[in-house]
Amino acid sequence: MSEAAPLTCPRCHGPVMQFSRVNLGAIGVALILIAAMMPLANRWLLLPGVAVALAGGWLILWATLGKGRWCRTCKIFPT
Repeated sequence: MSEAAPLTCPRCHGPVMQFSRVNLGAIGVALILIAAMMPLANRWLLLPGVAVALAGGWLILWATLGKGRWCRTCKIFPT
């Protein structure tokens, strides 16, 4: 058995971490659903709900466009 070569960043050639795209997407969807329910509990939770929804959207973008990858050195998600 041969092991796969570790992923390297095209910009800085540093190590790239690979996260599960399914988990990232599922957590992003869950955050958006929670954010939609927050203002229903209390109207003062509208602004924090927007922040939570933005975080969920970022996770979904990272899972789709970034393919779940993250460079530890230059802090980007290389495609």
